[in-house]
Amino acid sequence: TRVCCKRARETMAIGMLGRCPRRFSTAVTSTSMMTVAVLFVGVCIAMMWMWVAVDEARGSNEQHVELIGKPETKEFRVFLKTAAGVRLSPWHDLPLALTAPGARDPVFTFVNEIPKGTYPKMEVNKEEPHNPLKQDLKKGELRFFKYGAMPFNYGCFPRTWENPEHKHPDTGFMGDGDPLDVVEIGETPIIMGGT
Repeated sequence: TRVCCKRARETMAIGMLGRCPRRFSTAVTSTSMMTVAVLFVGVCIAMMWMWVAVDEARGSNEQHVELIGKPETKEFRVFLKTAAGVRLSPWHDLPLALTAPGARDPVFTFVNEIPKGTYPKMEVNKEEPHNPLKQDLKKGELRFFKYGAMPFNYGCFPRTWENPEHKHPDTGFMGDGDPLDVVEIGETPIIMGGT
């Protein structure tokens, strides 16, 4: 019997909520479906405990967000905070990746800037202390996603930076001077600043 979960991060996050992921493939050879179900539940439980171990390795089971100002204004900011209320930089204070004890592969940290289904173009503010999320400006005006609602959760990897003086050999594009962009393709919107 082989059970393969295609999206480990989604599997672990959903496992924490008590649900199993929708996408998985099974190849069954002369084994009952009950055995497959028991094995699949075992995989979900193992991944859930790995996710808990990764959270404990980070030193906190959760980050909180602090909203300052009114959304869709130039003053609006989203700060990440620990459970104790200490502000964190989503760019400098979160690890890029952690490997849970006994795990083979690391789990990468994703900081969500733009929740699925929303329009404001939010990003990590590189100039302000603690690098809060703020709505991007172009020619002094607030920027919005123009092509309908954002179809996925859009954010960045902490502790990364795209060098604007470096031309990528495969794409031919220069870096944009921001943290590396990442999309999370899931069914559920993640809050601004969610990790």
